[in-house]
Amino acid sequence: MKKGIILLAIYLLVMVFLGNAFSQSVDEARRLYEKGLEAAQYGKYLNAISYYKKSLDMCRRQNNLHGISACLNNMGLVYYSLGQYEQAISCYRESLKIKRKLNTPQDIAAILNNIGNLYNSLGKHEKALYYHSESLKIRRELNLSKDIVASLNDIGNVYENLADYENALLYLNESLKICKELNNTQDAAAVQIGIGNVYTSLGQYEKA
Repeated sequence: MKKGIILLAIYLLVMVFLGNAFSQSVDEARRLYEKGLEAAQYGKYLNAISYYKKSLDMCRRQNNLHGISACLNNMGLVYYSLGQYEQAISCYRESLKIKRKLNTPQDIAAILNNIGNLYNSLGKHEKALYYHSESLKIRRELNLSKDIVASLNDIGNVYENLADYENALLYLNESLKICKELNNTQDAAAVQIGIGNVYTSLGQYEKA
């Protein structure tokens, strides 16, 4: 996954977590968290980690589980951007454990998706498919159309990496169908590029 996509993922995930992460926290913890987000968006990853750690320490002292999980998840995303995969997976797993305790399925699905992306980057495609499939299952149950599209695209990408082009097209075409139903032209264009890449890999250049 390219860094620009990772940064977008950080931004989107904050939209999930930020709403309730610091509702019971002091302003300083939230301020540090937001500074971490800003630093990550500008590629200042070490600064981002520093801010997130400071916010995390405050949230731990307050036993603010939402804040702890949000900091850990975003630290995982930054460690992933830095190629520090062991630290990333450790943060993701601790964040996921807390979200399961809090029973927040949309957030659980987001973290599962992040873990899937990490394993895909490591070439552990079967593990990637497992986590992406678990994420997709939750998103289908919640009827989160835009998130479903993201999961379908990620699964299609994993299958493409496996050279399983039939399944790659299956998931990407389902994603495209949903995009068209939602009149989501921006995501539809991105999915069509992905489909074109698969046809290129198949040597079907006219379709590509």
